[in-house]
Amino acid sequence: MKNILIVFLIFVNSFLFAQNVEKSTFFTSSEFGIYGGLNFNTLSHIYGSFYFEGRTNLTSNINLKLSAGYYKIFSFESYTVDSYEYVHIGDYSKYNTITYNVLRTEYQVIPISIGAQYNFIHNISTYYAFFDVSYNFIDPLTYQTPAVTTGEYNSISDIPGKYKIESNLPNNSYGLAFGAGAMYKLFSSFSIDIRYLFKYDSEIVNTHQLLIGFVF
Repeated sequence: MKNILIVFLIFVNSFLFAQNVEKSTFFTSSEFGIYGGLNFNTLSHIYGSFYFEGRTNLTSNINLKLSAGYYKIFSFESYTVDSYEYVHIGDYSKYNTITYNVLRTEYQVIPISIGAQYNFIHNISTYYAFFDVSYNFIDPLTYQTPAVTTGEYNSISDIPGKYKIESNLPNNSYGLAFGAGAMYKLFSSFSIDIRYLFKYDSEIVNTHQLLIGFVF
């Protein structure tokens, strides 16, 4: 994390001061983009991504950007879980301890992001670099083997402590994204945007994303 923050600070410094930019009034132009594409942590497991993004200018070369999106990613780490369940059938009422193996975990992620984009403008094409900071809403889902009953108890206080450890799957996280792209103007108010980004996540799998967007 420390190395990522150092790279982030260097990037911001060069982002702001690498070139002399012309003065421009804030928020004099804006554009909106719809993006879809691929996200992956390894090339053998590729999933989809979708984003809405709005941008407005801070200077003639720097844009403020806001976005919201959705993507899904899997973690294939396997581990064993010890837990318990309450069983009540007719006259039978017991607490059963169980054990099962988690095979993989699916994370559905909704990131809300704010960032900055530095543009290198060349006639009908614009090349750019950007960074985002995000808060991520996460919905985790585990895929597991059938549970095996390992014991039965009359009350919850009788259950051994190792079966009472709660799941620590995250429901939210923070992220940093760094990327670059190229936007090609087809009409005065319509462009095609192609970008790559690396997304660091504080809680779950880091991802690479390749996106194509339509900008209005």
